This record gives sequence, C-alpha cells and structure tokens, in this order.
Amino acid sequence: MVENGHVKAEDAQIELLHLKAQLRNVDEKRDDKLKRKPPGKQLTTSALEQNIRAKESEMQHSSLTIQQEKVYLKQIKLMKDEKKALDLWEKEMEDLRTRRSQIQEQMRLVSERQDAARTVQLLDEAAQLLQLPLESVVEARVPVSEEMAEMLTTPMWSKRMRTDYAVTSHVMRKKPTGVRLLGAQASVDAASAFLQGYGTVVSHPMAVSDEELGLLIGKKVSGQMPNPHPHPHPHPHPHPHLHPNPDTDPNPNPNPNPNPNPDPNQGATIAQLQEETEF
Repeated sequence: MVENGHVKAEDAQIELLHLKAQLRNVDEKRDDKLKRKPPGKQLTTSALEQNIRAKESEMQHSSLTIQQEKVYLKQIKLMKDEKKALDLWEKEMEDLRTRRSQIQEQMRLVSERQDAARTVQLLDEAAQLLQLPLESVVEARVPVSEEMAEMLTTPMWSKRMRTDYAVTSHVMRKKPTGVRLLGAQASVDAASAFLQGYGTVVSHPMAVSDEELGLLIGKKVSGQMPNPHPHPHPHPHPHPHLHPNPDTDPNPNPNPNPNPNPDPNQGATIAQLQEETEF
C-alpha cells in the first residue's frame, strides 16, 4: 500500500506541475491583454452605449446643417468602433478569468487528492517504522512556527520524536507551517502536547565549516562521513542555530517519559551529533 500511495502522490504532483504551467500561461496572456487594451477614453461598454444613444437622439431632435450632421455621424461611428473593440477585449479577458478560475479549482482538487495519497503513504510508513498495526495509527496536524518547523526538519529531531514519543513527524512547509504526527493515539497526543508547550524557538545564524554542516544536517561530504574534528579555520556557511527562548519558555526541555535520565542531546558535542544523525 505504501508504494501505491507513493505513486498516487507522485502522479498528483506531476498533474499539479502541469496545471501550474497552464496557470502561468493564462497569467502571461492576461498581462499581455492588459497592455493591449483598446485606445480611447477608457469608458465601459455600457457608458459608450449610452453616449451613442445620446448622440443619436441629439441628431434626431436638433436642426443640424449637413456639415454638423457629418460630424455627428463620424463621432457615432468612432464610438461604435471603440465599443466593438472594447466588447471583444472584455470578452477575451472574461474568458481568461474563467479559464484561470477553472485551473485553480482543478489545482485545489488535485491538491486534496495528493494530500489524501500522501496521508495513506505516511500512515503505512509510520506503521512499519513504529511496528504498529495500520489500523491503530492516527494522524494529528500541529501548527508550529517557521523556526520550530526548521528545527523539526533535522534528522536529530526526527529521531528524537520517534525515540521519545514513538511518532513519526513530517513538517508542512506551506503557510501556515505545521507538523504531521503519526503513531498510536496516546503517543500522538503526548508529542502534540510536548510541541505545543515547548515554548518559543528563535533562530540565530552562525558560521560553520562544510564538515560541521554535514554533521548538523546528517549528510555525508564527498562520499565520506565528515571529520568530527574539523579544521580550526572553517569557511563560513550560514546555518540557523535553533533553541528555545529561556525568557518565554520556563521549561524548554521537558521530559514526558517516566525515565528520569537527562536528554542525551543536552550539551552534545559535534561528535555526539554525528552519532545522533547516523540512523
């Protein structure tokens, strides 16, 4: 079932990309049309229609010379030509607006289908990773700040959520940001309460070397695991250093488990971080 859900999610993603391309094409045509609006006094078609009728009525109820009548007829013709061009332009713009609305509705439906397929995939993966019956796995979506979302994407925190709370976590980057928690109901409730009570997470950029960056994000560098003792003069790389704000978080690292042992990540060295990310 995992493979089936994965395929459906990928199919929906491909369809979304096609629809986004169509939407961009419609927007480009709309922008081009806006630049090519018919010249004139920029009146609406209804206003032009009223002007034409008023001019025709004035001709019928006025004593005009032949020269004046020719001027009136020329003015009426110009207004009719302007109205005809404006009618065509407005129809084309309305067609583009209708097409844009149709594409957006299609994208909404495909996104819902993609989300449903992704949920099936995540439920299956959680059941396998946590060794639970599929029918006992539930999902909860917890809103979190962008800073906390960034923190939860790291392999160390993914592992911590599995180890400490027996849940899998998947960050939702679309605003508003959030995280999807999957596992047994009690585990999901405990993990959700932990994240909601964690406090404010703040981000500070810091300079790290390539090796340190690889250790922090759990990636290999040049096919080898990074050296836990990097060169003392690293090349600067911006990397967010995320931690709870002690001013707003009186208990930044609660331990909901009955195990009184302290959090192994407290005061972790670079070498310890490497151990945490190797899983």
